[in-house]
Amino acid sequence: MPGQSGNPSGRPKGAKNKLTDLFLSAIVDDFAEHGAEALARVRTQDPASYLKIVGSLVPRELVLQREESPAIDYAELSHDELVDLLEAVRKRKFVENALKTI
Repeated sequence: MPGQSGNPSGRPKGAKNKLTDLFLSAIVDDFAEHGAEALARVRTQDPASYLKIVGSLVPRELVLQREESPAIDYAELSHDELVDLLEAVRKRKFVENALKTI
């Protein structure tokens, strides 16, 4: 009939989930066997891709929360807190610059 799809019954229940489950199972098995070595190889041979992987794993909510965090009162920070904050900013800038090269 006009307007009716080629499969009016739709996909079989669970068909997509079976494929996803098989795929994820294969990824889990492969990562369990080769993951640490593969990550180490990417980190040393292609740091930009490594940072891209790491960045893709950071939850978007965490990024938004960080952007919405209140301003810091630097006068109330201890010396160690200030050093930690500066180190975090330095690392963030490094990652941002590395991601720009991708």
